[in-house]
Amino acid sequence: MSDEERARARWAKYYQAVADRPPRDLYYETLGRFEKEGRPPGLAMDLGCGTGIETADLLRRGWRVLAVDQQAEAIELTRAHVPAEYQDRLETRVAAFDALDFPPADFIWAGLSLPFCPPELFPSVWSRLVSALPIGGRFAGDFFGERHVWATRPGMTSHTVEAVRALCRPLHLEYFVEEEGERWTTREGLQHWHAISVVVRKD
Repeated sequence: MSDEERARARWAKYYQAVADRPPRDLYYETLGRFEKEGRPPGLAMDLGCGTGIETADLLRRGWRVLAVDQQAEAIELTRAHVPAEYQDRLETRVAAFDALDFPPADFIWAGLSLPFCPPELFPSVWSRLVSALPIGGRFAGDFFGERHVWATRPGMTSHTVEAVRALCRPLHLEYFVEEEGERWTTREGLQHWHAISVVVRKD
């Protein structure tokens, strides 16, 4: 079995394990901020959409969604997850983030996906992501801290807390939580987890 085949098998196992999870609390935290403002649904991007759990919820709430994932199987599962009456507001792309043309998007959601962007490509991806947000637009997502068990793996990007704050500095930081400790992970069982979750708004 090739490395690519092994990777696909690992992701397939992960997708099966998380298929029934609810949307993330961080996602709800961000939606609540839009709702308090009375802002109508616009275009959302789901970066690393996986099985499409947040994508389907966004569509149900009236958003248009561009769902992106590097794994073709994830896009297939996302489309299968979305009811037929919402499909006309869904666009999907199989693409790595560095190859993605970021359209202007009111909400960019990247739950646990940005750390999988290689370090040498991350600055460009982040710059284009920030540029895609209009005034009043929000990004919500997670960064892996430098003590995360996967931080030293090839192709993974991790950040110090100070580095995450610096990335957020051009934007208005609305929510910032650092989490560290032993945590059960779907792919590899009990692991040392170190992550920073943020919600930022472009003013």
